[in-house]
Amino acid sequence: MDDRRVIKSTVTKLGDQSPYLQIAVGAGGGFVTGFVLLKVFKVVAIVVGGAILSIELALQSGIITIQWGSVIRQFGMEDEEEVGETPFRQRRGPDSRASPLDRFRKLRKSILDSARFTAAFLGGFLLGMGFS
Repeated sequence: MDDRRVIKSTVTKLGDQSPYLQIAVGAGGGFVTGFVLLKVFKVVAIVVGGAILSIELALQSGIITIQWGSVIRQFGMEDEEEVGETPFRQRRGPDSRASPLDRFRKLRKSILDSARFTAAFLGGFLLGMGFS
């Protein structure tokens, strides 16, 4: 409870000061907060990006394996169609606009088909952000 009293008295005292001092203290506090959060985010981005790339390299070299069938069943990501069929319907003709569900399935299939590239891109992106 003592900390709350100190913070409240400090804010009250700051409210009685000139607007220029209030702006300076607010800008300084915002700068320090932003600077610290940026440094923390950079470290997190480096760690997450490095982990993603390490896992992808371990998968590619055969050090670890993931049984995707059980992962898909566990998270309920199965399609209604049989495995091996296209998860979206291709329509032809003048009314060939795909429904949003068909578009989502097509997008999901293209992402899953290029999962290695997507994972490597995300890892590299996070590493680049972290080292910038």
